[in-house]
Amino acid sequence: MLIELMGNEIEKVAQVFSKLEFCTPVYAIIKGNSLSRVFVDNRENPGSAFMWNAFRYSYIAGNPNNRAFNDEVAKLLKNDLFIEGKASDDPTMVLYADDTEWFEKLEELLPEKYPLSIHRQQFKFNSNLFKGKVFQNVDDGIEIKKVDRELLEGIGGKILEDIRISWSSLENFLDNGIGFVLLKGNELISSCHSCFADGYSFETSVKTYDEKLRKKGFATAVTKKYLEYCLENDIEPKWECWEGNQSSERLAEKVGFEKTGVYPVQFVLLNEVDEYMENAFHCLFNLEKYKESAVFFEKAFGLMNDVEPENLYFCSCASALSGNCEKACDYLNLAIEKGFDDKDKIENEKAFECLKKDIRWDTLLQKL
Repeated sequence: MLIELMGNEIEKVAQVFSKLEFCTPVYAIIKGNSLSRVFVDNRENPGSAFMWNAFRYSYIAGNPNNRAFNDEVAKLLKNDLFIEGKASDDPTMVLYADDTEWFEKLEELLPEKYPLSIHRQQFKFNSNLFKGKVFQNVDDGIEIKKVDRELLEGIGGKILEDIRISWSSLENFLDNGIGFVLLKGNELISSCHSCFADGYSFETSVKTYDEKLRKKGFATAVTKKYLEYCLENDIEPKWECWEGNQSSERLAEKVGFEKTGVYPVQFVLLNEVDEYMENAFHCLFNLEKYKESAVFFEKAFGLMNDVEPENLYFCSCASALSGNCEKACDYLNLAIEKGFDDKDKIENEKAFECLKKDIRWDTLLQKL
């Protein structure tokens, strides 16, 4: 049986999520600072729990071998939540689990879906490192202001959107969170705010809105102000990003954070075409699972009204590398017919070694 908790009942899942205590969003939800639907197996004494929310980061914890609970969550996702998610501006789900054993149960939780395993990079704030840093001054024309209602009503459109995604209300953010913006005149250049708060820590979100204004020290300046506030108010600032997000990693280390490790999450694309294509490329370039890559490409192509020539080319590569030279020739021929005309790339493509022995190879090149 799957039971949805409401209001103060959500506090009952705190113990279930104890292994995810490091994850500020979970406890922001439990404290009521962030909205989420919370489902459990037992209202009074939950042993398994699942959270689903508007910011599309979902959390599961407790007993991973509770088959009845897993089946009910799977039904809820397939028949309700995924439909809701597909209609949103961000048709994805990132699934956090309190134990990697949950990921072995993905066929139960996510039937007919193909999640991608990716990693989150964690950081820990070193206040001594921060205090010892010398920060470069930025343009004289800038001003850093604390976020308040008047500012948000005036020029806070972009940061206001971000606040509303992760906070239960604007009033809740103004009472329990913090934010600073860097302005030039009345133009919002950068912001740094607490996207989640659990009463002890703030999860940090930093943005510079115009790409042309990045790498000029604006994000560093506004983040410095935010971190000074955290220190003055005995709040632990937290920082996470996707592993390999070099710009976020550089900024974190620049303002006194140190890397502490990575942990796995599952990334699910709710739109089937996007899901198949992402898995096709992941299998081709990262996992070297070429047969699987070709299958994912074909699944995606079957749902598309039109297929880009470059994607046909990559499917040809995957087919060739899997040993299916006949299918590789077919897809390469389609790619050329639809406009793929990079002859040098085709001739030098290492994946096509088997095709060069095929009687159609010269005929294909003659079309270019």
